[in-house]
Amino acid sequence: MPVALSSLISPIESGNTTGSVPDRVTREGLLARFRRISDHRSTRNVRHPLASILALAACGVAVVGGDSIIAVWHWAFDSCPQEVLAELKVWRDPFTGLHVPPSERTFRPDGRRPQLLSLFCHTRHTTLAQRAIDTKTSEVPELKPLIAEVEPAGTVLTADALHTVRETARHLAEDLDAYYVLILKHNQPALLVTTMAALADGTDAEHERAGTGHTEIDRGHGRSERRTIRTAPADGIDFPCVVQVMRIVRHVADLHGSGSSKEVVYAITNLPVHLAGPAHLGTYVRGHWGVETRAHYVRDVTFGEDAGRIRTGAPPQVMATCRNLATGAFRHVGHVNMAYARRHYRNDARRLLTLFDL
Repeated sequence: MPVALSSLISPIESGNTTGSVPDRVTREGLLARFRRISDHRSTRNVRHPLASILALAACGVAVVGGDSIIAVWHWAFDSCPQEVLAELKVWRDPFTGLHVPPSERTFRPDGRRPQLLSLFCHTRHTTLAQRAIDTKTSEVPELKPLIAEVEPAGTVLTADALHTVRETARHLAEDLDAYYVLILKHNQPALLVTTMAALADGTDAEHERAGTGHTEIDRGHGRSERRTIRTAPADGIDFPCVVQVMRIVRHVADLHGSGSSKEVVYAITNLPVHLAGPAHLGTYVRGHWGVETRAHYVRDVTFGEDAGRIRTGAPPQVMATCRNLATGAFRHVGHVNMAYARRHYRNDARRLLTLFDL
């Protein structure tokens, strides 16, 4: 079973920032960043620095076969060159002079399986931040500290319906000077009914002529997809800072027109019309849907998270973070095919030193 990854809160660049992490972080190498993480282990008999363990896990996950703790351990012992282990500051045996990776047991404390909330960038297709959700709380209160890890002013953040709550919208718009696009479902029944009523009048053609509608058709990957969006002013809708409401109808069929399906989605935003018309808003919602292929699919399939058996303690979150880290690093240096990228670094592990600036 994979680590539970909940709704991703996704920034898209708009205005003067891109939802990126501060420059003081981006200029550090991976090992230097890992050294800033507090080590809560007992100081007795600690042989391997936490930063080295995390760096070794990141490198192991980045190569083919690093889909589990055992696979990472086997790679470190059987395939990782001494040169790379030395750069990762792995413990050196004073008798043999060899760098010896930590045992599998070092990676595997006891505990519970965590639920994760992630911040995903549409334009970079990378995870910017991630938080574990305690069983005694929910995702909603964790959104504020998650977003605080980036600079959201001037960006557009999309979120699933769970986060369509008044305080979240107010915090984004008023405290952070950011824009939101929030999906509406039945957890906000009164707001959903009001939004549906505001968008009920007129045909799609009439909305397009009035500048409040847009239709896109895509053909590829064995299917045809038609997306029709209409917007309306949020007059009389009681929700913090809301300016527009929207409805997106998506028809999907194969290239022969059979096997069709229909999906209707409602959303709200504080983006004014002069900054985001229907076509622009449709791009944001489509980008939010794209998280499934850009993030979930890569982790579940290419990195084998669905087949993983790690369920307890910190390792599930560590492995998920390492997968996000590897994917972001691959894309940062120009790789498009994640499977090819993993083979590329497996063939010469020394390339990992450059990839992660070690």
